[in-house]
Amino acid sequence: MWPSWRSRVPLRSLLPGLAALIALPGAALAGEPTVRSWDQSFTVGEHPRVHVNSDDARVVVHTGASGHVEFQVHYSDHRWGFTSPPREPHVNMTQNGDEVTLSVKQPTIFALFGVVDTRLEVNVILPATCDLLISSGDGSVTLEQPVEGHVEISTGDGRIVAHGTRGDMSFHSGDGAVVGDSLDGTLAVRCGDGHVQLSGRFDRIEEKSGDGRVEITAEKGSRMRDDWSIETSDGPLTVRIPQDLQAELDAHAGDGVIRFQLPVSLSEQLDRHTIRGLINGGGPLLRLRTGDGTLTLAASD
Repeated sequence: MWPSWRSRVPLRSLLPGLAALIALPGAALAGEPTVRSWDQSFTVGEHPRVHVNSDDARVVVHTGASGHVEFQVHYSDHRWGFTSPPREPHVNMTQNGDEVTLSVKQPTIFALFGVVDTRLEVNVILPATCDLLISSGDGSVTLEQPVEGHVEISTGDGRIVAHGTRGDMSFHSGDGAVVGDSLDGTLAVRCGDGHVQLSGRFDRIEEKSGDGRVEITAEKGSRMRDDWSIETSDGPLTVRIPQDLQAELDAHAGDGVIRFQLPVSLSEQLDRHTIRGLINGGGPLLRLRTGDGTLTLAASD
């Protein structure tokens, strides 16, 4: 007869193995939280280039005085039970002329009979005018104050928030929302799984979302310097534009209806899912797509 899955192994038979594990060099059973900080500042020119690379951290960006960039890294490690020994993250800060770089890499951690709670936060203080490139594997990125320049933000699993960013903007989130307000300039967005909510004055928009609600508001003063494309594969899409924006409309909702709340001179309406026409006499192409969800085009003013 096969043994029952409910058969119990006597505790005394596990004790030698547990004792051997606990006796491993550097094994941690419990202890006080480990807290560590790194802080370094750099003198730069009028328009520095700032890189931040992190595999697992919450990144917050603040603006400060011109000619000055500062990195602050805060790490805490609290654990209970049998875990791998405490290890600090690898932090590297470098400067090459007006280009400064911060690299943060988490140590390998495991817990066999316990819990490990680690927290890693990066604060970046930089001039309001700069080029900013942030890459985070697992962690949110927040731009607290307006930054103007070439801005690229990428997260594998984390939310992106931008307040007042201006210039050439690129946001990419594999799994997490992309949210921004008072933006100004050209915008490129990729979002794998999460809602997108952005507003501002735009010259160009290219947005593609895999799964999530998309809401984009182009405020008064927006002009189409080039074609715009806004698309979500699964979720409702709402786009608001100024009433005086000139565009050629190409809208399609795969499994949903199209609602437009401003005048459109229809050149072709194939069915309730596809509409083509001119807005204010036409202009660059305004391409709107949703695979599954209602598509709404409305005025922003």
